Amino acid sequence: MKAMILAAGLGMRMRPLTEKTPKPLLSVNGAPIIHYTLNFLKRYGITDVVINLHHLADQIRENLGDGSSFGMNITYSFEPEILGTGGGIKKAEKHLSDSAFVVINSDVLIDVDLNDVFRFHKERNATATMVLRKDENVEKYGAIGIDKENRIRQFLNIIKSDEAITSLMFTGIHILKPEVFSYLPEKGCINRLAYPEMIKKGERVFGYVMDGYWRDLGTPEAFSSAKKELMERSL
Repeated sequence: MKAMILAAGLGMRMRPLTEKTPKPLLSVNGAPIIHYTLNFLKRYGITDVVINLHHLADQIRENLGDGSSFGMNITYSFEPEILGTGGGIKKAEKHLSDSAFVVINSDVLIDVDLNDVFRFHKERNATATMVLRKDENVEKYGAIGIDKENRIRQFLNIIKSDEAITSLMFTGIHILKPEVFSYLPEKGCINRLAYPEMIKKGERVFGYVMDGYWRDLGTPEAFSSAKKELMERSL
């Protein structure tokens, strides 16, 4: 299985730190954020990775190179203009279209059993599996509702359904089959433009509910918390 790391963003919420350093290279306890992501993927045997780039792209290329220092093979997908999560994945289609693949945001720290997510995805013959979690602030992130079979029935504020019995938040990691490419926009957000259409068309979209460690590194406050939390755990 291959993976794509979404790393093209401007890191606006982390300014001024991201004015001269791309967010994926900001250091958390001595290591750039994206190193944690690469090590997480490698732990589960994923060594072929596509990374999309835009903001300060050369710095990321220089830091990671071809991936050999990680025992991995890294391919870059440069975006002269930011294409959004959906457009970014769409642009990398030629690298990912041969089998199911993982997509993960570059600004999250996560401790989930990816092998179990793979198993879940395969057993349900899912077109897409989103890794979800409970959160008391779920509405702030955007609620995603699953039914008793873990199939996604409610999506943000776009799709409503009486079948949804549990509201959860998206962690930034999902497994996608190549069939998803037909729904992806050339530019725009996968959550806003692709997933709702997939659900409406009856595609098998499921939510895997995790209960391990997760931290979004999108704000200075979260970044500070992560530094303290990582002293108590190994990721």
